[in-house]
Amino acid sequence: MEVYTRGNETREAITSTGDGGAIQDRSLTQLLRDLSNDSMTLIRKEAQLFRAETEQKISTAQRQGIVLGAGGMIAYLGLLSLTAAIVLGLALVMPAWLAALLVGFVLIAAGVTAMVIGKNRLQSEHLAPRESIRSVKNDVRMVREAVR
Repeated sequence: MEVYTRGNETREAITSTGDGGAIQDRSLTQLLRDLSNDSMTLIRKEAQLFRAETEQKISTAQRQGIVLGAGGMIAYLGLLSLTAAIVLGLALVMPAWLAALLVGFVLIAAGVTAMVIGKNRLQSEHLAPRESIRSVKNDVRMVREAVR
C-alpha cells in the first residue's frame, strides 16, 4: 500500500491483481466502507451456515428420536404379551401361555435393542455447530492478522 498526496487530498493506493492485474486507487473512506460491507456479508454467510448446520443436527436428532420411540412401543407390546401370557397361564394352565411368553420375551428383546441403538446414536451426535464455530474462529484469526 502506498500513500500519496495530490493537492489537498491524501489517498492510499492499493494494488489489486484480482481484476486481471488492474490497479485501483481507493480512499480510506472507500476502504472502510468496503470493510463494513464485507463484514456484514461475512456475518450473513456465517448466520446462514449456522442455520443450515443446526437444521441438519435437529433433523438427525429427530430421526434418532423416532427410533427410540419405536423401540419403546415394541417393548410396550412385549409387556402386553407378557401380561397376556401370565393371564393365559394362570387361567388355563395350557401350552398357549408358553407361546405368549416366548413372543413377549422376543418383543421385549427387540424393543430394548432398538432403544439402546437409538440412544447410542443420539448420544454420539454432536449437536454443536462445529463448522460454524470453526469458520468464525478462522474469520477472527484472519481479521486479527489483517489488523496487524
